[in-house]
Amino acid sequence: MLRALCSVGRHADALTYLAGVPTKRQRTHMYTLLMRACNEAGALGVARECHDMFLRRRHTPDARLAAEVVMLLGRSGEVAAAEAAWRHALGAARGEEEHACLHAARAAALARAGQLPAAVAALEAILDRFADLLPVDASFSLDSGDSGGGDGDGDQQRWREQAAHPPPVRYMQHARNAVLAAAQAAGDAAAVRRVTGLATLRGLPPDLATYHSLLRAAIAHGDGLAAVQEGVEELRRLGMRPTRETYSILLRACAVEGDPQAAQAVFDGMPARGVSQTRVHHNALLHIYSHAGDLQGVDGAYRRMRAAGFAPDASTFQALLSSIKHWAALETAARVEGEGPAPQVERTMQRKAAGALLAGWVADLDAARPCQLTPALFTTLLHAYSQCGEIHSVLLLMRDACGCQLAPDTSRQLDAAPCGSSGSRGSGSSVAGRAAAADVPAANAAAGGGAGGEARVARSSGDGEAAPLAADVPPEGGGGTRSGAEAAGSSGGGGTAPRAGPLSQRTLQRAHLAPSLPVFNAAIGACTRVGRWHMADAVALLHSMMSAGLSPDVHTYTSLISGCAFGRQAALARELWRQMEERGIRPNIVTHNAMVKVELFTYGVDAGTAYLRRMVQQGLDPDRASWSTLLVAARLAKRGDVADMALQQLAGREEEEEAAAAEAARLEEAAAAVAAAAGVAVLDDHRWHGYYEQQEEEDEW
Repeated sequence: MLRALCSVGRHADALTYLAGVPTKRQRTHMYTLLMRACNEAGALGVARECHDMFLRRRHTPDARLAAEVVMLLGRSGEVAAAEAAWRHALGAARGEEEHACLHAARAAALARAGQLPAAVAALEAILDRFADLLPVDASFSLDSGDSGGGDGDGDQQRWREQAAHPPPVRYMQHARNAVLAAAQAAGDAAAVRRVTGLATLRGLPPDLATYHSLLRAAIAHGDGLAAVQEGVEELRRLGMRPTRETYSILLRACAVEGDPQAAQAVFDGMPARGVSQTRVHHNALLHIYSHAGDLQGVDGAYRRMRAAGFAPDASTFQALLSSIKHWAALETAARVEGEGPAPQVERTMQRKAAGALLAGWVADLDAARPCQLTPALFTTLLHAYSQCGEIHSVLLLMRDACGCQLAPDTSRQLDAAPCGSSGSRGSGSSVAGRAAAADVPAANAAAGGGAGGEARVARSSGDGEAAPLAADVPPEGGGGTRSGAEAAGSSGGGGTAPRAGPLSQRTLQRAHLAPSLPVFNAAIGACTRVGRWHMADAVALLHSMMSAGLSPDVHTYTSLISGCAFGRQAALARELWRQMEERGIRPNIVTHNAMVKVELFTYGVDAGTAYLRRMVQQGLDPDRASWSTLLVAARLAKRGDVADMALQQLAGREEEEEAAAAEAARLEEAAAAVAAAAGVAVLDDHRWHGYYEQQEEEDEW
C-alpha cells in the first residue's frame, strides 16, 4: 500500500496510512521506503514528518534509514547537520554494504546541497574505499536478446543489474549518478568530466540512470534529437535496454526539436522494442502535435489514445485545447508572411473546421469522469473559443461559471439563440460534438457573430469621435457577479429558458472554479479581439471582475484599449487610461502601442505621429511595432513624409540591433577564450558527448 500511494505521488496519504498502522506491526523499512520516495519527489516536509514519527515511536534505525535522513538534510541545505548525521550513523555501521550505503548517501547529499567540489571528493573517497571491487565489466552481463521492457520494465532491469553487481558497486553507481546529475544541472562541464573520468578510470561502469542524466543534459545543452538518439544507441551497445523513461526523454527531445514526425516514429517504435506505451507517452505525443499547431495530427493522436483504452486527463485536454492557440498563431504568421490563405471566406472555413474539432473535445471534457476541468484548463478553453471566433461561447462560459452579467443586448441575443448553435453542448462524444460544431454559422466562426443585432459600444458621430460607454458606470442591471444558477435563471425575458453553455452546470460545479485574473483577462481579450462588436461585454466583464474583488492589471487595460482602436472609441480609451493611472498601474510599451492605434484609427496619421513624439519627449523608447504601425497607416493615407520618417526610425533601430548582436557575439567569444585559458571545458559543439567521451585522455582499461 505504501508503494502504491508513493507511486502516484500521494506521499501525505502514505504517511497517514503509515501512522494508522499499529506500532508493533511497523518496520523500519516501511519508513525507509516512504522517506526515499519523498526525497526523490522533493516532498521534504512529508519526509521530515515521517522521520519525526519514526523517532516518536522509538523504532531502531538501520543504515538505509540513516542514509535517507542524510539525503533529506542535504536536500534541505543543512550541510552541517547532514555531515553530523552521517558520522553518527557511520560509527554504528556494520559490514561493507552499510558503509557503502552511508558513503553514497553523503556524496548524494552534498551534491543536492550544491556543494559540488565536496561531493566529487566524497565520490572519490567511496571509490578508494571499495577499489578492490573494481573494475566491473561495462556490459553488465545482460542478455541483449531479451526484449524486456514491458510492464515494470525499469524494475526488471534494476533487478538484473542488482543480480549482476554486489551491493557496494550499486551504491557507488548511485553516488556517481547523483553527483553527475548535480553537475549537469549546474552546467559545470569540468565537474562532469571529473566525475566520469573518476568512475571510468576506476572501472565503475555507467548504468541506465547515468545515461538518462546525460541525455537530459544533451537536451538542455541544445545538442538536438540526433545527439540524443546516438546516446540511446550507445546505451544499447553496452547491453542496457531503453525503458519508458528513456522513450519519454526521446519524446522530450522531439518536442524541443519541434518535429512531430520524428516523435510519431519514436512512439510507434516502442512496441517493437518491448516497451509498452502509457498515458504519459500518449500525452507527450499530443503536446508535440499541439505545439506544432497540427490540429489534424492532434485529433488523430487523441483518437488513437482513446482506442488504446486510455481515458483523457487534464494534461490531455490541455494539449488539445492549446493546439487551437498554436494553430492560430501559425496561421496569423503565415498570413503576415504572405503564405497563408488571403480570402476571408477561406479563413472563416478554417476557423469553422477548428471549431468543429474544439466542440468534440469540449464534449469529451464535459463527459469526463472524474472531472478534469481545472482553472488553468478553463482559461485555455476561453482562449481556444476566442481563436475560433466563437465569442458567444466565451460569454456563456463566463455567465455560467462566474455568474457574470453581460450587456443587456448580448444577454437577450444569447437567450434568443437556438440551443443547437455554436455555444451549445455536444452529446458527450467527439463525433457528436463535431457534428454540432459543423452547423456553426460562418459569421459566428469568423467574428463571433458580428451581425447587426449585437451590442455596439459606440456609434460614429459627425466629427469622427465615437460616443463612449461610461467606463465607471456599471452596465444596466447593476453589474457585478452572481452565481451561475442565479445568472441562468434571471437572464432572458418572459418564460424563455436560458441558452445552455458549452459545459454543463454539473461539470462547472465539480470543478469548483473561482473568479481569477487570468480567467477574466482571457474573456476580456476574446471580446476586444473583435473590436466594437463586443466592447460593451468587455466593459461589463471589467465591472464583474472588480465586483468579485479582483484588481485589473496592465494586461487587462491593454486589451481594453486595443479593442477601442477598432471601434474608434478614443474617449473610452482615455477614460480607461485615466483609471489605470489612478490605480497606480504603469503602462508598458504594448499599452502605448495600443494607444497609438487608437489615435491613428480615430483621428488619423498626424495624431498618431504626435503621440509617438510625446512618448520620445517623456523618455520612452518606441519599439519596432510602434513605428511599423505608423508606417502602415501613413502608406494607407498616402502620407509620404510620415512614411519616410517611420522608415528612418526602423532603419536606425535595425542598425542598433545588429550592433548589439555583434557586441554579444564578441563578448561570448571573449568568455570562451578566457575559459579555455583557464582550462575550463566548454561543450560548445552540438554532438553526443557519451559517457566514455568525457575523458581528456584515452583510458587503457
